[in-house]
Amino acid sequence: MPLPNPSKLRKCSALATHARLGALARELLKRPNMRNSIFLASLLSGLSLFACGGSKEPAEGPAEHAGEKIDNAAEETKEGAEKASEKTGEALENAGDKAKDATKDEN
Repeated sequence: MPLPNPSKLRKCSALATHARLGALARELLKRPNMRNSIFLASLLSGLSLFACGGSKEPAEGPAEHAGEKIDNAAEETKEGAEKASEKTGEALENAGDKAKDATKDEN
């Protein structure tokens, strides 16, 4: 089986790539020499690393969901505190205005 010409190879799925690499490995095993042995060992190491590689996104588990709930609760608490401080400020202004009005009436 002749080796594939890299310039004629098209982009394809991972299975087709593995098939080509398998054919290349079989061809190299038919003609053993030191250079082919090193190449074959490198090829097999690379394939094993490729097969073990996974998604780079972290898995969403119970801790992730709990963290999201904590974040949401903290955001709601912050918004509630801001509203409460606004209402307190308004109440103080109203009380100050009433105190001014009361002192004006007495004068």
